[in-house]
Amino acid sequence: MVWRHAARGQGNGVAEDSWNAHIGYLENEVKKIDERADKLEATIPDLENEQKKHALRELVKHLRDEASEHRKYLALVKQK
Repeated sequence: MVWRHAARGQGNGVAEDSWNAHIGYLENEVKKIDERADKLEATIPDLENEQKKHALRELVKHLRDEASEHRKYLALVKQK
């Protein structure tokens, strides 16, 4: 099983390159999620409607939670 060897860093160059590309993709996705959350969070003070502020805070919280879960998965992937 090539993927098992690649996960342990023992695979061929192609499998390792693929694994590293996957890690790079995940890191980029976490960065994008954080950037989205930052941009949305910056708009909250400008809103006048409390319901919209609350909804936007919930969305920002959801994005931060999603980024956190991605980071946990990424840490596990990097350990392999």
